[in-house]
Amino acid sequence: MKLSKYFHYIEMNNKYIAVFNSILMQIIYVKKEKLDDIKSFKLSEDEKKIMIENGIYETTSDMEDIYNVLKTGIHKQAKIPTIMYLNVSTYCNLACKYCFIENSPLSSQKYEKMSFETAKIAIDKFLAELDKNEIVDSQIIFYGGEPLTNWNVIKDIINYIQDEKKSDITLTIITNGTLLNKEIISYLMSHHIGIGISIDGPKFINDKNRIFKSGNESVYEKAMNSIKLLNDMNSSYCVSATVTPDVVENEDEVLEWLIDNKIKNIFWNLYHYSTKDNNWEKHS
Repeated sequence: MKLSKYFHYIEMNNKYIAVFNSILMQIIYVKKEKLDDIKSFKLSEDEKKIMIENGIYETTSDMEDIYNVLKTGIHKQAKIPTIMYLNVSTYCNLACKYCFIENSPLSSQKYEKMSFETAKIAIDKFLAELDKNEIVDSQIIFYGGEPLTNWNVIKDIINYIQDEKKSDITLTIITNGTLLNKEIISYLMSHHIGIGISIDGPKFINDKNRIFKSGNESVYEKAMNSIKLLNDMNSSYCVSATVTPDVVENEDEVLEWLIDNKIKNIFWNLYHYSTKDNNWEKHS
């Protein structure tokens, strides 16, 4: 028996430490004075068994035991996918100041649109995984960039899923709302596609961060035209709002805006802004 080379520990406070195998990540909390006993194997048989099961100890007599522990641990961590995001277009007509794509140091600014052939491969693999694991509730979300910049392919995908594959799967599109029109909304409604509109609140909040790539046109005005159209057509939809400091500091105005515009469903996304020159050392 020996300590695994993947064994690590972290001090949690003055009294406890967390010990774990960095592959299995099954965390065990023990008192600090127990660390020396773990390293020198001065544990009870039951305690040693726990260490073996969690990959802290390795049994040298039978390496297969180690592999089984690793396999079991990985399976414990593995999650069966029930939601698939289809990034059908990396292009967006907006240049939001907090966008994790626009501001990513890895962003190449090379925009691409997903082909139907590529989407079909991804969908077939996803649906096969659902069938294998007997998953009933599942969802495919059209995402971007701005997904409506690849609208024709989205329609082909919807028809393929609903007509040929799995008619009861939940389909949703997340859009900035600036490209929606009556024809698109009618199609989405007739095919029971969920609609999410990205907008952060009243104009003075939304247009502070959400801006067009070209020109000074108001993103808020365009998105609100779509929301008014959705309301007029009695279409269900939700608003996806990024919680910036401005939203928090003007909560009364935001709530009044939601009520005035008959917005019934809203998802709040926590603000997570990053730039190339963030000083990460202060977090260490």
